[in-house]
Amino acid sequence: MKSKSQQVAELAGVSVSSVYQIMANPDNTRFGQDTRDKVIMASRRVGFVPQAAAKALRSRHTQTIGLLLCEESLQEGQLGGFQAKFLPAFSVEAAHRGYYTLIKVLTEENSDDSIDALNHMILSKRCDGIISLYGSPRENRLLGTLHKHPEFPCIFIGNPAVEFGSVDNNNSDVSQKAVSHLIELGHQNILHVTGPEDDPLFADRRNGYRKTMLAAGLVPVEEELLGPLFTAKEPWEQWARRIWLKDNYPTAVFIDDDLRAVLLMEALRKIGITVPGDVSIVGVNDDAICQQVKPMLTSVRINIEELVRQAVELIISKIQSTALPFCRHLVGTELIVRDSTTKCKKIQN
Repeated sequence: MKSKSQQVAELAGVSVSSVYQIMANPDNTRFGQDTRDKVIMASRRVGFVPQAAAKALRSRHTQTIGLLLCEESLQEGQLGGFQAKFLPAFSVEAAHRGYYTLIKVLTEENSDDSIDALNHMILSKRCDGIISLYGSPRENRLLGTLHKHPEFPCIFIGNPAVEFGSVDNNNSDVSQKAVSHLIELGHQNILHVTGPEDDPLFADRRNGYRKTMLAAGLVPVEEELLGPLFTAKEPWEQWARRIWLKDNYPTAVFIDDDLRAVLLMEALRKIGITVPGDVSIVGVNDDAICQQVKPMLTSVRINIEELVRQAVELIISKIQSTALPFCRHLVGTELIVRDSTTKCKKIQN
């Protein structure tokens, strides 16, 4: 009787060696997508799982944590330095707790293939649980896939508003710290540059901004200039001219990302508005770029190490007990004051 690997090879029209290579890495570009699809479908048909995965199924654990990313968030400039800090911190924390890491990038061009690969990763037990970085434009498809495997441990970095555990920055607190600092400096006309309100991250920061402004008796003023993944909806200089080349311009700006804050500073410089002389600016993340520009940027620091620590701790808890109830952990932040903010000099109405 032929082995299951031989049956898969015959059904897919490839060698047994190719079957093992593809099953070990469904994203192996040495093989065409059509060939990979045939092998994966054939393996499901005959119930073939490679020996390493089969051993994991018997022992119930691979000591591996999967991390899901979306391709757009890895593109240059999309999420500032967050990814650059998060990925090594994740690997170190997982290793410290005795776990390997497996990273899967979901791509837009081959989104169907990405979802299939995610299904395969879960079904073949290539990892014990998954951490997903929230924010993918294909989040609904991702959630739909994970809902098909309710017994599989999964948590989110972010606030997906679904029945999964999550760890997130306290984004309302981010806004409170930034705006309170500007109010203490005497600013009243404080503009919040943010993104879509249906995005949980931006929604939380909007709420924190509005509450802090209203508590101080000030009128919230928001500009939804940022789109998904912090992309700008309008050229920065064009937008800056529209906002600042009028009498009652904002004397301070709270903007939801450091890199975008730096782009705004450059746009203001081009139209003759000085920072912090005319306008004070606060960003978010405390990326390295904050100390590489002049004036150095005041920013709210995201505690990525603590975010990672709590996320890894939570997913391990879910791996050890799939009955763990839904929970959401919020991580605190810290205001780092630098040269881009100063006392308000403009007489405000």
